[in-house]
Amino acid sequence: MGPNGAPLEWERKRLDFRTYLRGAAANTFSQYLEWTHFLPSAVLNLVDIFLKITIFFLMARYVEAGAAPLLAEYGGSYTAYMVLGVVLNLFLNDTMNVYYQAYAAGYWSSSFEVYNAFPVGIPAYMTGSIIFRYAFSVLYFAVFMLLGVTVFHVDVHLANPGAALTLTILGVAAVTGLGLIAASTFTLMNAKNWSNPVSWLVDFLVGLVAGVYFPPQVMPVWLQRVGAALPQTHVYRAMRLALLKGDGLLSPTVWPEVKVLVAMTAVLLPVGIWLFRLSLIKGEKDGALTRWN
Repeated sequence: MGPNGAPLEWERKRLDFRTYLRGAAANTFSQYLEWTHFLPSAVLNLVDIFLKITIFFLMARYVEAGAAPLLAEYGGSYTAYMVLGVVLNLFLNDTMNVYYQAYAAGYWSSSFEVYNAFPVGIPAYMTGSIIFRYAFSVLYFAVFMLLGVTVFHVDVHLANPGAALTLTILGVAAVTGLGLIAASTFTLMNAKNWSNPVSWLVDFLVGLVAGVYFPPQVMPVWLQRVGAALPQTHVYRAMRLALLKGDGLLSPTVWPEVKVLVAMTAVLLPVGIWLFRLSLIKGEKDGALTRWN
């Protein structure tokens, strides 16, 4: 309130980079303490995902012979195809949803009220929360890739680690664009009940048409075209070719997928950043990020 009792004009918090980083680091550490406090739940979640992958592994072994002719370009092993698809899908699904989850966690735990009352502001909270959640996702990804090789004996070629890393970065960048668009609906569409229409639609389509569980070419042509509009489809195909066949980035099989991922990133990432920023400004300006306004 101003000196005459009139409300002050809204102004977004601005702070130096060092203070911003300290605020983000403080929340990252807070998220870590929370995770260690509820460690049994985290361990059970890890076990649950491992059991799910085991089920998929057994299913794959059951249909291995019948599926092999459809997977010649990937080496013919449906077990390797399935396990790698499930692991990659878990990782990119986390990439897709981490931004919205940071929004929802800050809102429903009332942490936004605390951060908004101090100079660091809500963006610092969001940054710290995203860093921790994504670091945890990377840890899961590494563990399950290791399990896939050592326990399920997925034949992963290491001849092109650079290709695999580049494809991972491109996939993360493109899916991050989608994730930021999904997160922006928290305030722009008031989608606050731990779900949003963008993530719901993308998650549904990925499981059906992106090639997680079976090659897209077995579907009708119109469904293949729907799948081609998702960056996950191109990531899964390119990563399988690189890790199961050893194909390089410039190979005739992988290079077309690389070009599509670059184009998708060039569109989705800027749009996602723009909408995400708009959603933060709207939430801070009209009080949509506090439950008690």
